[in-house]
Amino acid sequence: MDHEKRKCQGTQRFMQFVGAISNIVAFGVCVIWACLPEPWLHYLGITSYPDKLFMLAIPFVLLIYASLNHLATPPASSLNTLFVTVAGGQAIQPIGDLPFVQVNRAMFVKPLG
Repeated sequence: MDHEKRKCQGTQRFMQFVGAISNIVAFGVCVIWACLPEPWLHYLGITSYPDKLFMLAIPFVLLIYASLNHLATPPASSLNTLFVTVAGGQAIQPIGDLPFVQVNRAMFVKPLG
């Protein structure tokens, strides 16, 4: 079992490495494409592409979105990350299965009236 776990970790590390390198290469290609003048792209045979404004604007929008999410998240040392404070302080019911008859009635039976 230990051998399988190490094999899985090795595969996971390899995939993380490939993903990181792919992101770096894709980012480099996008930056080069955004900076090259259009006549050079036509010379290379690239004639159909989106507006270059999108290549510059989309990363900034994603950066702003990620930054706002980071600001809205409490720090890891906060007790708010341990306790759920929804539904007016009431406890959240444990997860359980619903009877399929109840689900079918709720989804497919038309209410009277």
